[in-house]
Amino acid sequence: MTAILFDLDNFKKVNDRYGHAAGDTLLKAFAENLSRSTRGSDVAARYGGDEFVALLPDCKPDDVQFILKRLNGLRVDVGGGMLPVSYSAGWANYIPGESAEDLLKRADAELYINKRASKVHAIV
Repeated sequence: MTAILFDLDNFKKVNDRYGHAAGDTLLKAFAENLSRSTRGSDVAARYGGDEFVALLPDCKPDDVQFILKRLNGLRVDVGGGMLPVSYSAGWANYIPGESAEDLLKRADAELYINKRASKVHAIV
C-alpha cells in the first residue's frame, strides 16, 4: 500500500486573484484528473482544503512516478484564460504493523520536504 498526499501550489493566490469560483473549478479539475490517473483499485479523494490523497494497494515504489507524470500539464479554464496547475506531492509505503495515521504522517512529511525543495510554482 502506498499513500500519496498532494497539495496544490499557490492555491490561495488563485482564489485571491481569480475568485473562489475559479478555485472551485481548479479543485474539481484536479480531482477529476487524479481520478483518471489512478487505477480502479485505488482510492483518490480530497483530503481537505487544497490537499488530496491517493491510496494505492499493491503499488510498487517506482509506479508512483507514473501517476505523478499523468497529473503534469493540467490547465484549467478560468474565465477564458488557461491557468496551469502545479502541485507538490509526498508519498510513503506502508510498513507492516503501522497505523493508517502514521502512514499518512510520513507521506505528509515527504510532501512538505518536496514542497520546500520545489522552486517552480506554476499557478498564477
